Amino acid sequence: MRRLLALGRFDLEGPQVGDLNLWNAHDLTERFYSGKTRALHATHLSTGDRLWSTFPTLRPMATITHDTLDWYGWDEDGAGVHDVIGLRTKFLTLPGIRL
Repeated sequence: MRRLLALGRFDLEGPQVGDLNLWNAHDLTERFYSGKTRALHATHLSTGDRLWSTFPTLRPMATITHDTLDWYGWDEDGAGVHDVIGLRTKFLTLPGIRL
């Protein structure tokens, strides 16, 4: 797998949401599996948590090494900032999509 050194997204106005999709550069059938990541870690992720791939490989694809929003903590509903609760943008998870 190729190593991702850093990824940043900046928006100075209003609340935003960003989806994350990962694929193995050598085997596009292996991709990020948010449901298994949620089962192995939690619904809300932070530093040290791993992002797991789909079966049959089921291995870590990435590890969160730094979280610039860790100051947020947990809100009154028990939610954090980075969640793997919902689905990502559907068209990006379908086979054959080329970015």
